[in-house]
Amino acid sequence: MPDLVITNARVFTNDTARPWAEAIAIRGERVIAVGDSGAVRASARPSTRVIDAGGRVLVPGFNDARVDLPLEPPTTVSLAAIDRTAVSKGVTSLQVVAGGPMRTLVAAAQQAQRQARWRLIRSPQDGERPQDEEPFLPPQPGVRLAANGVAWTTGSVESPRATVTAERLPMVVGWAYGAEDPLVMSGDVGAWRDALEQEGLPQVWQRKRPRFDACTPVLQHDVAALARLGVVVMLVPCPVVRADTPPEASAGSLADAGIHLAGGSAGPPDPMAVLSTLVGLDVRTGINITQGAGRALTREEAVRAMTRGSAYAEKTERDKGWLGAGTLADLAVLSGDIFTVPAERLPAITSVLTLVGGTIVYDAGVLPK
Repeated sequence: MPDLVITNARVFTNDTARPWAEAIAIRGERVIAVGDSGAVRASARPSTRVIDAGGRVLVPGFNDARVDLPLEPPTTVSLAAIDRTAVSKGVTSLQVVAGGPMRTLVAAAQQAQRQARWRLIRSPQDGERPQDEEPFLPPQPGVRLAANGVAWTTGSVESPRATVTAERLPMVVGWAYGAEDPLVMSGDVGAWRDALEQEGLPQVWQRKRPRFDACTPVLQHDVAALARLGVVVMLVPCPVVRADTPPEASAGSLADAGIHLAGGSAGPPDPMAVLSTLVGLDVRTGINITQGAGRALTREEAVRAMTRGSAYAEKTERDKGWLGAGTLADLAVLSGDIFTVPAERLPAITSVLTLVGGTIVYDAGVLPK
């Protein structure tokens, strides 16, 4: 018996066996059925809450794979504000890179009012000296709160964060090869590629799923190696690339090479900016920014990257990032159809109803009670 049924929706399930449906039934924290409105509605009992989505698009909750915190101690107020912004935009999972000591962030996150699922990633080179070089070991810190992974940046990009030197890079990669703590990389993709290839077996890296966080698509000649090593490429909104840069691979050509893609904001949660970038639009200028060989992502591919792709990057794709019997009921009903509206209208779309674990965490008051 479902606790909640949402009918009359365009449900993008992200399930390759059945990518689209009309309704969804939820019991407790999990989805128990997706299907056509009549069949799902018939499963309701007198105690079941039924919501009519009015034909709106319903998607798995967005998973923002990179939210960078400022290089200052976090407060419960600032973290709660990030959470409120996230759920109002349909983001149900946040992967947050620390801006300071990890244990300070964990303590603040434990006390903050949070509705979304948070994964905290330490950043050992933040600040003026190395810190937090040891993983945050189990037990994990709380409900909808996990702490795992380590983010490193090489010195080839402009960043307020301290960076890994070329001399230290092999040590970092060697540690990652022997540890279970996930590796998050940014900076010079070629340097990371060489270090990964020199350290160990591709089959081991494929299991570990190292992640490269790229402002712009990687260089075309790196694509085959990244695919072979199982590197997940996480794309974020960024300025238009200069015309004199080396040949680059578009997001579409990365996907065509079999690389798993994820999407993140690299700042405050902004899923529509990420979506616009993945389909080839700079939201600030309206300029098409598809670079190099290949193509931009389709709308479905982009949403897949921002949901199941980001979940894949944190090894949670069995539970979230798609909607089917047994998955977590993390979802968003959107104000507009992200699959059909002109690209320039994407930034205006937001959530009208967001659920995390079957609980309504944001309600814009648009849908009938």
